[in-house]
Formats: sequence, structure tokens, C-alpha cells
Amino acid sequence: MTSGKILSSSGLRRSLEQKFPHTKELLVTSAYITTPAIEWLEFHLSLESVVSIIGRLTPMDFISGASSFDAVSKSMSNGWGMKCLSHLHAKIYCMDRKLIFVGSANFTARGLKIYGEGNLESSTEAECSEENLQFIDRLFKEAIEITPAKLEEMQKFVGKSPVNQENMPNRWPEGMFNESASIWVYDFPWFPPDTLDFDAEQHKHDVELFLGNEKDGVGDRFRATKSFRWLVDQLNLDPSNGLYFGTLSSKLHNDLQDDPAPYRKDVKGLLSNLLKFCSIHATNVLQIDRPNYSERVRLIE
Repeated sequence: MTSGKILSSSGLRRSLEQKFPHTKELLVTSAYITTPAIEWLEFHLSLESVVSIIGRLTPMDFISGASSFDAVSKSMSNGWGMKCLSHLHAKIYCMDRKLIFVGSANFTARGLKIYGEGNLESSTEAECSEENLQFIDRLFKEAIEITPAKLEEMQKFVGKSPVNQENMPNRWPEGMFNESASIWVYDFPWFPPDTLDFDAEQHKHDVELFLGNEKDGVGDRFRATKSFRWLVDQLNLDPSNGLYFGTLSSKLHNDLQDDPAPYRKDVKGLLSNLLKFCSIHATNVLQIDRPNYSERVRLIE
């Protein structure tokens, strides 16, 4: 096997088609999942293969057509495991926990160039190391299983949602999914809120995760994020309902699941950005002050 070889969309599709008939276990992570890709996999994969798939699968993905309920339903009908992870962006195809293809190609007709023009994608084939497997296993552990009842609930919610692009919901209603308690760098704002440019590519993560459409209720959206809930949980665990920046920074460094772990200075930056968001969008929940020149955060009674 050639390690590190760059494959086009067509090259990736052909490589997968060659290996699928001999694959006993297939793990797929992809932001988007559509029916043509599921039907293509059904055609090429052995009937005895065990398949597990994670998609991002947000309401906006279904409304816009980036993913489809039909694809999820077909996968489940085949007995394949289906999970969702709202901040997923990784595209990984892992076979028998020995070989992986990693790149930009989503599990869609365009991403894999199954037919038609397709997208210009690139992927790399490599042997799957123990570190690779640990990363993939963490994704599947954090992702939430989709059951037939949950799928029906998701369809009902999307069916009631506005089709106007400007008002698309980008998250499921609170309580529909009980997300894993694990916390990642991805869950935190990467920039201070006063520097965000809605049109800048480098700010896309923060805008999509924390702000969404400018017409949305930004405060409600921010207070529903995992990073804000993590902060409130830490404060609830403290008897005085108040923690200083240094203590929170240490707790965050210990709780982040990223491997390798980020440097402490980077963790402090993530926490600083989070508190700046709080000072704008959570003033009725948290109080932030600076006794003795050190930032302190407390829950408002």
C-alpha cells in the first residue's frame, strides 16, 4: 500500500469499490450523507459487513438537501449503525480498523463523484495507527445514536420548520438529543466576539456555532452551546458559585478530550473568548468581575 498518496474524488471512489467486497467492518464519518451514496455502498459492500456511520445531520442539513432522511432510513433498514454529531466536519472511511481514507469528500454523490460532474475533492490513503483508531473511537463515543423513534421525531421537527433560507434552524430543540458530556476545542469560540467578521472564512466556525443568522436570538443560541453549559456546570459544582480564571483554565485543560492536548496558553485563549461571549450574551445568567485583578465568574442567584 502506498501511504500518503493523494486521491481525487474518482480515485477515492475506485479505491473504495475495490476494497468494499472484502471489508468486514466499515466506519464512516461525514458531515453530509445522501441516498445515492448509501445505494452505492449497498451495491459494492458485502452483505456480511458491519457498518457504522456518523453524520452531522443538523436540521439545516436536511432542509437544504445536504443530507437526506431517506439516506438515514435506508441505512437503518440495512441494520447499519447511524449516529449524529452536530459539529462533525471530518470525512473518514475506515476499513477493518486497518486502513483509512481521510480527506474532503463527503459521503454523497458529488463528494465521491458517483455520477455526474461531482466535486473536486482530495483524500489520502494510509494505514490506521492506534492513535487514528483512538480518535475515531472518540468520535463514535461522543456521537448520538439515531433510533427509528428519534428519526421520526427529527422528521416532524424539520417538517414544521420554515423553508426560508434566512430562518433555517441549525440545531435540534433542547432535549431532543442528550449530547455527550465530553468537551473539545471545537466546542469553544476561537476568536473574541468583537472581532468576528460574518464573511471571513477563518471566522466561519464561530459564526456558525455561536451566532448563526444575525436575525436569530443570539443569546439563546449561545447559552445552548456545549461550552457555555460546561461553564455553568463548573460553577454549579462550586459551593460559592464563583470561580477564578486560573481555576477554570485548569479545569478546562483537564476536561478537553483533544489528542494531543492543547497548550495551556491556548486553553486560556479559549476560556477568555468564552467569557467575552458571556459578557455580551449571558449577562442575566453570569456575573463577571475582577477582584484582586483576577477575573472571577459567578452564577446570578
